[in-house]
Amino acid sequence: MKNPVFILLWLCLSIGNLGFAQEETKKQQKAERKAELNKEIAQLIDSREYAFVANTVLPLSLPPINLNPGSADVIFGPEMVTSNLPFFGVAYSGADLSHDQGMAFSGAPTNYKIKNRKKTYDIEMDIKTDNDSYSLSLSVGLDGNALLTISSTHRSDVSYSGNIARIRKE
Repeated sequence: MKNPVFILLWLCLSIGNLGFAQEETKKQQKAERKAELNKEIAQLIDSREYAFVANTVLPLSLPPINLNPGSADVIFGPEMVTSNLPFFGVAYSGADLSHDQGMAFSGAPTNYKIKNRKKTYDIEMDIKTDNDSYSLSLSVGLDGNALLTISSTHRSDVSYSGNIARIRKE
């Protein structure tokens, strides 16, 4: 009578330990993937060559506007920043809206600053074009999610929510 009870108890304990071992392995795999993603984001920021892909526009005094996937981006490089983003907001005097292309501009970044915080990177830069001056403020989480705010001399501030990605070479 004692043998079946001990065997049953031993069997229950063995099966219980197997379940915990698998769960811990899944947690370890998730932690490894997260660490790998954090490392990749850090490498992109340090290289100063990455793309910001916008998902949502957050204009001042207007509701958020979802964008088509892959339709709006900013390509950051050490010598050139190229923006292809839509603009929703107020244009001030001096803005040439006759051929408005949104927040589409290219220029060399100046005053480039990176602040490495505990869970985010805060990046700031200025870009001057023939028609306007832009201040870009990019906050990037370790998971790749990002918030880009663009201030312009001729338009109201506008923010974009999206992700940081490696630049696709075509």
